[in-house]
Amino acid sequence: MVRLSPETLTPPYWINMGAVAITTLAGATLMLNTSQWTFLGEILPFLKGFTLFFWATGTWWIPLLFILGAWRHLYKRFPLGYGDSRI
Repeated sequence: MVRLSPETLTPPYWINMGAVAITTLAGATLMLNTSQWTFLGEILPFLKGFTLFFWATGTWWIPLLFILGAWRHLYKRFPLGYGDSRI
């Protein structure tokens, strides 16, 4: 079992969610431009599937991050801080 401590819940979790959002936006943009490039039309089912997958992952990730943030700062009373410094 992997244990999650308040110290290990760091900003890269939010960065990962941002990467998923950017990937979703890129997939949606590619799907909108399939008429301009035949290769995109050929891989359209793949684009649709993976864009939906990344959208679902990002949609699930946002509430999870808020819940974990509340757990970290409200329940575990981990101090808010900027970077590695603590207030």
